[in-house]
Amino acid sequence: MKTHRAIQVAALSAILAVVSVAAAPRNEPEGSPTAGTWSFGADLGISNSTGDDDFDAEPLVGGYFEYFPTDRLSWRGRLAMLDFDGPPLSPGAPGDVEILAVTGNALYHWRGGQVSPFMTAGLGFYDYDPQFGDPGDTELGLNGGGGMYLFLTPTVALEFEGLVHGTTEDRGPDSFVTGTASLRLEW
Repeated sequence: MKTHRAIQVAALSAILAVVSVAAAPRNEPEGSPTAGTWSFGADLGISNSTGDDDFDAEPLVGGYFEYFPTDRLSWRGRLAMLDFDGPPLSPGAPGDVEILAVTGNALYHWRGGQVSPFMTAGLGFYDYDPQFGDPGDTELGLNGGGGMYLFLTPTVALEFEGLVHGTTEDRGPDSFVTGTASLRLEW
């Protein structure tokens, strides 16, 4: 059932990315990222385990830095804290799990009008139930998805993104989806 939900989420993300690309105007706006620029943002969002067969959105907070070596490619580092409450997903697993995610992604951007879509993929470290000074249960994981920037000014944008994450964790959610809204500033 986990695989079925992950496939549904991946298919929906792909459809949204294609629709965003098709709907994006073809002119180059002032606000499109340019080579050599940096940006940072603060994230608020929701996360949901793909293994529990129901939608129970949990909070997500985070932030990121991003660098654009070209107009269409960027590299991003993100730190996010996720919280999953509820019944255990497997025997012997805790019901409540916090995850500290440190991820690095490559992003490909379609340059458009005020709306600028992108797709992304990356890997990261997911620390389940982090404790200060204790490495806890850190897992290597993959993520992928897409989103779009909505430019308010040439250097300020709202960013909306959806990602599918997967790890090999057996005590908590080994796959989950996230949806974030960010305020993005560029310099």
